[in-house]
Amino acid sequence: AYFGDHSASINDFGLYNGSGGGHILLHSNNGSLFFRNTSTSTDLFEVTNSGSIKINSTAVIDSSRNAYIANVLQVGNNTGSDQRIEIRYGANTTGYGAIRFDESSTNRNTIHSFSSTWQNGTFETTSTDAINITGRNGVTFGDWNNPSGYISKSGVLNAKDSLKINGTTVIDSNR
Repeated sequence: AYFGDHSASINDFGLYNGSGGGHILLHSNNGSLFFRNTSTSTDLFEVTNSGSIKINSTAVIDSSRNAYIANVLQVGNNTGSDQRIEIRYGANTTGYGAIRFDESSTNRNTIHSFSSTWQNGTFETTSTDAINITGRNGVTFGDWNNPSGYISKSGVLNAKDSLKINGTTVIDSNR
């Protein structure tokens, strides 16, 4: 803590829960700040000297500002509007955003959004200014357990019942 031209150091500061639930200890060690439950000797929350944040000894934000969230990320609530996740990227030839789906440490599928000048290309040649979906085997449409159609990685297009282009049926259930 700083007081004008003077400073003070806090090594330990304890709060006692009067109902017998133990102490919460604010503790500083080597530049890291801990909130510790003294009855269980568990670090509940830590801000490390490298700038990462840990909850229950697990990093949730590392020193490079990468966030780690287990299982489910919920955004918004049931009553709000304009709730979103924004991925921002530069408007240059290397600017893009992505949602990557990894199986263990191997990327399996990706949804890209490419900038308006991506690789100095076009929509048709490099997906410039487009959403691109990369599936290891392809992309399916409809219910996950009963797809109504798909486009395979090799370019095969299949529709379960019929496929229309500009209102004209090009594939029907009779084929």
